Order: sequence, then C-alpha cells, then structure tokens
Amino acid sequence: MPVELPTGATAVQPYLLLPSGTADEAMEVYKDLFAVDITNVVRRNGMVMNVQFGRDNQKSIFMLGESPHTPQHDASDNAQHGMQARYLTCIFVDDVEKTLEKVKALEGFTVVRGITVQHYGVKDIMFTDKWGQDWNAMTFLGDDDKFYMKFP
Repeated sequence: MPVELPTGATAVQPYLLLPSGTADEAMEVYKDLFAVDITNVVRRNGMVMNVQFGRDNQKSIFMLGESPHTPQHDASDNAQHGMQARYLTCIFVDDVEKTLEKVKALEGFTVVRGITVQHYGVKDIMFTDKWGQDWNAMTFLGDDDKFYMKFP
C-alpha cells in the first residue's frame, strides 16, 4: 500500500540539526548555494524550529532546525545527547561547477572532493559546510539507465 505524502514532498526528508542561533545564516547560504526556495519557516521562543527548502514542484526536499543540544563542531557533546551519527546529504543542482565555485568562496566551507564524474551518471562534488554538515552536490548527466543502475 502506498504511503500518502504531502503534496510536493518526497518520502525521505534529510533534516539538518544546527547549533542554536545559526539557522538564519544557514537558510540564506543554502538558498543561494543550491538554488532552492524557502517554502516554510516555523519559529518558537526565538529558535528556528523548522525550515523547509523546495524547488520547482517539490515543496520540501530537505529541512533544518536549531537544537540547543547541537554544539557547533563538537561531536563528543553531540554523543552525550544521543546524536552520534554524521550524515551525507545528496542534492541535485543544475551546475555543479558553479556550485563548487560558490563553496570555495564561502568562509568555513571545506571541499572534500572536487568534481568527479561517477559511473552512475552524475558529476558531483563533496564538501563540509561551516556547521559540520556533509554534502554531495550532483548534476545529473541524463542517463536514467546509469543512474538507476539498470543493465541490459
């Protein structure tokens, strides 16, 4: 039986937890870097509780919020609060070369891997942002068979 989803949402939603007080800056950086729209913002008691980012007909492709238990770049403290895993968030962009140039210009961002053409039909980069989030920005090269790993 299919799972009912909100209109324009995807079944899996990456949710980035950021340190308290950093979401407003992250919202603007991500909006420009990934050419996405901010489709919804919920604030409570001075904190950004939830932000949804969308593009075209997708109202929500990833989300973020602030957590008082997510100190910036302090994995040991995160572990004390039960947050032990790091995640790589993959996002499709129109022009990965342009995204790479933007990443290089942003303070506190680190390129992990430059432009690479992958066997599964994307050209991509990997980087870590100043909030400790790992990203894989990809441009689809137009071959569904490679991307979905279909073989003749």
